Amino acid sequence: MPKNKLPDHYGALNCVKVTDIDHLLMIVDELGDELRDNLGDVPFSSEDGPLPPGFYHNRAWIIDAYKQECLFGLQVSENYAMYEDEDSRTNPIFMKRRSAWPFDVDVEQCDPSYSLPCFAVVDDKAGGKEKECSMLWVAERARNYGFGSRMVDECKVTHALRVLPESSAFWTRLGFEADRERGYEETYVRNNMPRKKRKH
Repeated sequence: MPKNKLPDHYGALNCVKVTDIDHLLMIVDELGDELRDNLGDVPFSSEDGPLPPGFYHNRAWIIDAYKQECLFGLQVSENYAMYEDEDSRTNPIFMKRRSAWPFDVDVEQCDPSYSLPCFAVVDDKAGGKEKECSMLWVAERARNYGFGSRMVDECKVTHALRVLPESSAFWTRLGFEADRERGYEETYVRNNMPRKKRKH
């Protein structure tokens, strides 16, 4: 069960295909924020070694997923109660538009789409019978709300690719397990999905 929850008077939580360029840019900006937070105030150059890990380094793949129409995110539908509540429009959990990253957000209100800082890249495979998730990300401030599992369920994910060790518990909790039959330790498959035969 999620430890946190959105206010009860908020509208429906929807998993949407990211088709709006502003939604895409807000995601990329959020990933840049995450990288900046990981670096802190210490100056960093390429001579100091590899950059801290983060999906910001994969932004070209994310933009390509947007072009291929396989990038998904979460949005909250505004209802009358949210419209009447000014705090809803300034809730820091929602993403905000900005003129350019890495400059601070120059607007007080969140984006009118009420988009949450998370995304999933999910491709159709085997004629749509399989759904492969190659990326899944939720900003730290939006974790423990069940957003990641919501995207996995709504997108009907059957396979998770390149699962990081620190993410294995998340996928296991959702009923996935490592596809050891093919020797793919980093690929997780839903327990009720038939395993692919290994090619000899």
